[in-house]
This record gives sequence, C-alpha cells and structure tokens, in this order.
Amino acid sequence: MKNYLISALQKLLGYERYLFVFAKLKIRLLTLNKKKETYLYFEKLVPEHATIAVIGASIGITTIPFANGKRTIFAYEPIPSNVSIIARLKQKYRADKLSIFQLALGNRTGKVEFIFPKVNGAKKHGLSYVKDVSIENQPEGEVLTVEIDRFDNRPELEDKKIEAMKVIAENYEFEIFSGATEIINRDSPVIYCELWDNVKRPVVLDLIRSMNYVIWVLIDGKLENYENHCDSYQGKHFIFRPR
Repeated sequence: MKNYLISALQKLLGYERYLFVFAKLKIRLLTLNKKKETYLYFEKLVPEHATIAVIGASIGITTIPFANGKRTIFAYEPIPSNVSIIARLKQKYRADKLSIFQLALGNRTGKVEFIFPKVNGAKKHGLSYVKDVSIENQPEGEVLTVEIDRFDNRPELEDKKIEAMKVIAENYEFEIFSGATEIINRDSPVIYCELWDNVKRPVVLDLIRSMNYVIWVLIDGKLENYENHCDSYQGKHFIFRPR
C-alpha cells in the first residue's frame, strides 16, 4: 500500500519535485529518526572542521546536515536524478563547502550498469544497485550506465586528509573499500557503513579488519565492540575506527 501511495505522489507532483519535498521533510526530522541513531552517533565523532567523503550520497538527507559551513564534503552519487536533488538542496541550505560528483566508486575505472528499481510503480531512489553484483530478491528496474572510478584515483583528494567516510552502497561496499585502501591506510578516517546481513557482509568486515580497524555497533545507545556481539547483532549499521 505504501509504494502505491508513493507512486501516486510521484506522478502527482512530478518525480524530482516529490524527491525535493521528501528530502526537505526528512532533513527536518532527521534527529527524530531512530533508524539513524548510529549515524547520528557517528556524526558526533567527526571533527567540526573535518574533510569528509560521502560515498552513495543518494538525495542528500544526511549529507546536507553534515555540511555545517565548517566541514568540507566530497559527495559521490551515480544516479542523475539524485544528484539533481543534492544540488538543489546545496543551494537551498547554502552548503558552499559541499562538492558533488555524479560518479560511482568501486575497484575499477570505466562504466558500470546500475539498476534503478521500481516497486509497485514507485521509483526507489535509495535502492539503486550495481547490476553485476546483485543479491537475490533485489527489485528490478531501469538500467542506467554510469561512470565509475576508484576512490584512490580521485584527483580532488590528492592534497586532502580524509578524516571521515560514510559508505552506503547496496552490497557494493567491498568493491568501494577495495578501491580506497591507499587513502584509508594513509588517513585512517572514522567510517560509517551500512551492510546487509548476507554473504557479502563478512567479506567486507574481513577487509576492514585487515586495515587495522576495530568494528563497532550501537547497542542500547552505547558503542560496543562488534566482535562481542557478532552472533546476536541484528542491525546493519556499523562504525569502523582505526586502532
């Protein structure tokens, strides 16, 4: 029922107008969203004048609040309509130190196909995924071809110290971290990441451990070492901190 209503609103308002209104509402209510509890905890760990990379920025609901006028943010998002909304929000909220790149990040350079899903007629802006690493039961949708690069290759980061990273990539996190090992080892940023509970999660976590990071999860408002809760943790929200 929810997706049919979303589809109706997208048709009534127009898709990008719907996204813009939706994003503004979500930004206003962000601190009340229990699903963002770990992210909000992570945000408090990030220094006031930090340089931050947001990989998989979607429509900017958490990226824009990060841009408090003092932080420098590099936001990467492959879906054109999402990038359009972030750009509009940047202007509305005067996020002058936010740089937006219409680009996918991974462990290669060139082009990659994304699936832009639709469920019961509703376009799902936050669930786009790379076609060739899809997991079972992901929704079908429009195929988009976008540019892809390795994080370690990015020229805008050559003289920057990355102090924090936020990575949300719908099961493409291993490829992103594989293409970012040089910068992560160089700068040791604190990292927020969402990982689905499937076969790719342990592979990502093993890679993070190999870079001398400790994995943390938020349980009852307290940051706990994931290794002590790996058999019982039900969530998908992780914070990685260097030893």
